[in-house]
Amino acid sequence: MAQPHDSDRPADGLHWIDQARARGLGDALGLAFDVLEPLGPLAAQLLWVAQPAAALFGWRQAVDGLAHALEEPGGLDRLRQRLQSHSDDAAEDDTSAV
Repeated sequence: MAQPHDSDRPADGLHWIDQARARGLGDALGLAFDVLEPLGPLAAQLLWVAQPAAALFGWRQAVDGLAHALEEPGGLDRLRQRLQSHSDDAAEDDTSAV
């Protein structure tokens, strides 16, 4: 069953980073990436166990994306790049508005 606005989401499955950033949680998300990195595979397995419960709150894709990133070599770096690239875009928008 398709969720509403699926066509508006990026194909890479990382739209949850954009949503967190839009809510002002970019710094907290970056901190969470730093904390989870050393725990990598263990944290990924815990997220896989928590995924069904996360789906109840609409967080299934975020948990899935984070678990995949923790299991993949360089996965968290890809998430950080996504978070940073949107941070840079927002900074450019702020300076162009002045």
